[in-house]
Amino acid sequence: MKQLIVFLAFNAMAVTVFSQKISYDVSFGVGTSSFIMPKTVGGSTSYQSSDSYQFGVSYTRQLHRNLWLNTGARWLHTFVLTTVTEYLSNNITSYSYNFNLVTIPLQLKYHCTKHFMVLGGPMIDVDVNSNRVITNQSGVGLGFAIGYQVALGNTFNIMLSPHVDLHNNFTFKKTNTTSTILDAGIKLAIGFK
Repeated sequence: MKQLIVFLAFNAMAVTVFSQKISYDVSFGVGTSSFIMPKTVGGSTSYQSSDSYQFGVSYTRQLHRNLWLNTGARWLHTFVLTTVTEYLSNNITSYSYNFNLVTIPLQLKYHCTKHFMVLGGPMIDVDVNSNRVITNQSGVGLGFAIGYQVALGNTFNIMLSPHVDLHNNFTFKKTNTTSTILDAGIKLAIGFK
């Protein structure tokens, strides 16, 4: 797995050396997160998350006329309510905590028209939580977004994009109880060239 990450990072750096135009953006998104859990034995545990928020910075380089390489860093935050029901006694215990995830995307963005674009590809997830109620979410995920981008003069642009991210598809530490997070929402990005 580490070799794959090094290979992808090396290729991304090699591509950026030979690419043409550069742009940067800052984004803020809102949405909802769902925890996809395997079936448990001997009791029941449920995870409910509240609205999720994300903040990110992106670096984009043009590879071809309509094709761009997108990378950067995003921070995902959600509040999780965990409810545990014991198998024999039916005791119910609930507690809540903050969940934080840092994501480093390595994705391609394709402009279908002047304003409409599609974005997708892998992303490296780093779980930065000290609380281990759910399994560690560090791994490789997949993300997809569609968006509408409008230029404001020659320097700035605004992009609005609904997105779906499935985190921890390929985990660094596989266990029988590995969970994944499905995050869906909408992002607003302000970019400059």
